[in-house]
Amino acid sequence: MKTKYTNISQFLPEVAEKYPDRVAIFRSIGRNPDGSYKYASITFAELEKLVNAYATALRKHGITKGTRTLMLLRPSFEFIAAVFAVFKTGRSEEHTSELQSHSFISY
Repeated sequence: MKTKYTNISQFLPEVAEKYPDRVAIFRSIGRNPDGSYKYASITFAELEKLVNAYATALRKHGITKGTRTLMLLRPSFEFIAAVFAVFKTGRSEEHTSELQSHSFISY
């Protein structure tokens, strides 16, 4: 089956236009006094706006298509938006964790 998309970031603008107020991502941000989980969410329109801002910033910093990009971010809405922005600008990216050693990241 052929598709018009080459990566997931190309699908986001269409979804954001069609379902701007629907929740795109939610995550736990702790617990309520009764022990139930508290959640934060971001809509497709908010995610698309954040992705576009990050993609613009990446381009302004001269990172070109094909540049390998290392991201050292905690799991968050911003992390997901950064991944989408990297894909949107045509670059590859590598994920890592703040728990990785300096020698691993330097490699």
